[in-house]
Amino acid sequence: MTPALPEAGSPTAGRGGTPKIPAGGEHRGSSQSAASGAAISSLTQPPFITAPWLFARVQGHAAPAGAGRCFFCGVACDPARPAPVLPGSFTALDTVAGGNALCDGCVLARNETANITLPDGVQRVAQRVRAYSWVVSERDGAIAATKAHRTWLRGQCLFPPPPPYVISLAHSGQRHLLYRARVGFGYATEPLVANLEGEAFVVPQKDLRRRLDLCAHVAVALGAPALSEAPSALDLVVIAEFHQDAEWAKQWREVYADPLTRLAAWLTPPKKELIDVFRNTL
Repeated sequence: MTPALPEAGSPTAGRGGTPKIPAGGEHRGSSQSAASGAAISSLTQPPFITAPWLFARVQGHAAPAGAGRCFFCGVACDPARPAPVLPGSFTALDTVAGGNALCDGCVLARNETANITLPDGVQRVAQRVRAYSWVVSERDGAIAATKAHRTWLRGQCLFPPPPPYVISLAHSGQRHLLYRARVGFGYATEPLVANLEGEAFVVPQKDLRRRLDLCAHVAVALGAPALSEAPSALDLVVIAEFHQDAEWAKQWREVYADPLTRLAAWLTPPKKELIDVFRNTL
């Protein structure tokens, strides 16, 4: 019997505080909720929107406008705030748009003293935005999460918020990821758009669910660290004997190096949690 991993629903927690953004020109954008089709249509028309744009919008900051282009995310913005001068140690130039300005969203996304809200409604002050995973939508606002909220994050990937939304998963907590994140415009019946350490995944939820199931069967037999390694012949034997079914080992040998496996492995609970799940289904 295949166990069902716990899945958390969407939060209704409030929004955390944000730093004051320096005044620029007038910002104009849609004031409609993303819950309406008209609003979604307007948001997806040029000029395009980015994850930082949505990050700012859901926290009450006006949409950007103007002849400038954000250095990091590329969204249209007021040119009054110039692009930053980066230190010589910055080596991710291939990830930036290279515009001549800095948008409100990227100011917020690079904040080192932000007030944030976690999935359970707990609020933290003076936090680095880059240290957290983020789920951003007009319905729920900007919700920060840690690896301790992995079950909730897994639920968000399987049942994403109404579009537009951003799911940005941070592993190291050392990199600025929101400006790199891809925005999702599909509903739950359409492919998921999620980002892990800046890598975008566009995948049907049914495929993610199956890969999560496979990763759970591997992790409960070998431990979660084994999900990031090539399986040895002994590993495959252990998987087959643990589940008394060689099919799980065969499947793992075929897809362990697949990109989707990286996302599913990150979302998979540790072995201790999985043992309880499997024990309750046997």
